[in-house]
Amino acid sequence: MTEPLYLHPAWERTISQRDLDAIKHRVERGVTELFTVLWVATNYRNDLLITILIRNNEQEAFTLTNEPMALMNEAEELCRETFTYHVPPNCIMPWTLIFEDALHYTSVWTHVKKA
Repeated sequence: MTEPLYLHPAWERTISQRDLDAIKHRVERGVTELFTVLWVATNYRNDLLITILIRNNEQEAFTLTNEPMALMNEAEELCRETFTYHVPPNCIMPWTLIFEDALHYTSVWTHVKKA
């Protein structure tokens, strides 16, 4: 059984119905990894925006505070940024990781991981 979807209050206020439907559909199909990539976009500053699902199947909250996350190409680290987020217990939460000025990695990265 998959954990229920949790939306941070900021996401509840801003998410489009189309994006919410896509996220719900992905959660219904099952999420087994700690970090699952949903989609990738770029912004006007050439930042790479990677929207992920964070799965917390534990009884306690999962909190990262200024923790490094790396954008990877197989075993090679391409870049890293620090992120802070709090995932309540027993849920799946979407979040967007922003890798500054990383547009040039768009076609070569393979995954993200806690660095």
